[in-house]
Amino acid sequence: MLKRIIQAKVFLLSLLVTAQCALAADNMPDITTGLPTDVQAKTLADKIVAIAVGAGALIGAVAVGMLIYVGFNLAMAAGDRKKAEIKEHAANIFIGLGVVALAVMIVGFAAKLIAG
Repeated sequence: MLKRIIQAKVFLLSLLVTAQCALAADNMPDITTGLPTDVQAKTLADKIVAIAVGAGALIGAVAVGMLIYVGFNLAMAAGDRKKAEIKEHAANIFIGLGVVALAVMIVGFAAKLIAG
């Protein structure tokens, strides 16, 4: 327990030191100027879609890895109760993939609206 407390204190101290160094930098950006107004809507929409598709692909890759793991566990499961739990996990993974796919489609639609 004491070891955990010491680790937490060291971690918090390192965060404080790091933040102090970052705030002491001389080349801080000027936040009073705001964002540039010459951003093209199509460029912004393309970047939004690229980020959404990249995030969806990453989540999809993780889901495939999880499905392989769940399939391996299903093959090795001994009891009916354990198999039912594993099948429920697989169903949850597919539901999550559906939600991610829907989110990517919604972001693509919003990006199309932004592009005009």
